[in-house]
This record gives sequence, structure tokens and C-alpha cells, in this order.
Amino acid sequence: MDPTSLPPALETVILNIRHSITRLRMGVIRNLYVDLSEITDTEDKVTDDVFESTLGEHGIFLSQSQMWQITRYFGDGEDNLNWRDIMDHIVGKIHSAKKNKFFKQLFDYIKQQDSDTITIPQILDKFDATRHPKVMVGFLTPDKAYQEFVYAFNGLPQTLNFEIFTRTFQEMAIYFFDEEYLEVFFSAILNIPHSTPQEEISYKLADTKRVVKEKLRNRQKGNESFEQTLVRLFKFFDINGDEHINLDEFKTTFSRMGLFLSEESVQALFRVLDGDHDNNVNYKEFTKNFLGDQ
Repeated sequence: MDPTSLPPALETVILNIRHSITRLRMGVIRNLYVDLSEITDTEDKVTDDVFESTLGEHGIFLSQSQMWQITRYFGDGEDNLNWRDIMDHIVGKIHSAKKNKFFKQLFDYIKQQDSDTITIPQILDKFDATRHPKVMVGFLTPDKAYQEFVYAFNGLPQTLNFEIFTRTFQEMAIYFFDEEYLEVFFSAILNIPHSTPQEEISYKLADTKRVVKEKLRNRQKGNESFEQTLVRLFKFFDINGDEHINLDEFKTTFSRMGLFLSEESVQALFRVLDGDHDNNVNYKEFTKNFLGDQ
């Protein structure tokens, strides 16, 4: 099934799953492939109950209506699902020439000059946990960051050709909403010179709102109104409790939410929200500009 042909309701379910995954460790996608492969035969089919419970074991929980959408479009009419087809839609294809070019640069930088393959130990040897953003802000220890990165290669052969390498990094790429930040992140943790000129980013605020709104919807509790959710979110951003959000708090909270944005993108969004240009965002600015159409 072509990912572009998915009905809107199913696209929303796939997007929600992606957002759920961004809150989890980087190796979740790879471990799902491994676990589902061990359960199934060569036909890549599992029952809908097995698929749902396997996702749940990894911290991804689906509602009854979401499972109905998945079963409707990926089922065979006998309670079986093609799990690989679903997972491939979740991971997505590399439609960006820029991203594909960057993965090729990564591969060429890490591999031996006279080789067409790369080994996992070669990749891990390049990893520098001290340059991981979540380590730098204190959310992860260096050991934890390293283990999360190792998980992303679970179940793979020790030697990777470019196709497998690209597929593996595409699985990790869903953790990054911002393509520029993806390059900055991997260039940093793998000690790769990031020589790409810093181009001015035209920040798409509408796209950011859409992504964050999905995040917020997922955070609603019981009969809580959306306005109540916004109040909680503002307090989540306002780390020091002074009823204003400064730029550092803005950056930190995006990372906590699993929204990995580049420095340029975060600053551009902050400038849009900071209507009175006092270098702080208050509650009214937050709701009016960020989620004012709700």
C-alpha cells in the first residue's frame, strides 16, 4: 500500500503512533521489528490482538477506534494484520533528497575508504555521548544515551551495506521533526564535521502547531477540557514557576516532549510567540499565538 494513499483518519493514527514513539527510547522501532519478526512466519502476519499487545509492551497504546482503523486497512478479513506493512508506514520513506544525501555523507564518513560496507562497531566507536543534547541538559546519563543508541541496531547484522544503513537511520529519523536538527544531532554525536552552511530557515508555524496539537491531544486526561490541558502544558514549560517562559525553558521543554527542533527553528518559533518582544512568553501569548485557534 502506497503511504500517500492512506485515508486521512488512518494517517492521523499513524501520526499519533509516531508521536508516541518520540517519547520513548531511540531503539523502540528496531525492537518492534525484532519482536514481531520472532513471532511471525515468512508471511509477516500477526493477529490484531498480538500486534496491539506487542506495541503495548513497548509503551505504545492504541485506542479501540485506532485499532479499528488499522484493522480495516491492513487486515485480511480474518483478524490478521501485515505488521511489516504497518511498520513501514510508521517509519515512512525517505522522500527528501537532502536527507538521503546526508545519510550518504554519514555512511561515507564512517566506512573504510576501500569498503562498500560498514560495521556496527565502527558506528558505535564514533558515538560521543557527551555531545548528545539530552546528556548536555541533564535528562540522560552518558551511559544511558549510549545504550539507547545501541538499541537502535538491535537485530541487525554486524556488517551493513548502504541500503540497510539508510533504513536504520530512517527508523531513527522519525524522532526528529526538524530535518536540519537531524543533521546537527547525528553530526554532533558521531563527531562528523557539520560543514553545511547555516541557511536561513523559513519556519512553518502551521506545521509546528499541527504537530504540537497532536502531542497535546495525547496528553488530555479523562474528561479534561483542552483549555485545562493548555494550562498544564504552560506550567510544564514554565520550569522556574515565574509565570513566563524564557528561551532556555522553551528549548528544554521541546526536548522533554520529544520534539527535536533545530536551534534556528526553536528561536524562530519563540520570536513568533513573544508578541511584546520582552524575551519571555506569557500565558496569553502562549495560547493566542501557539494554540489560539483551538
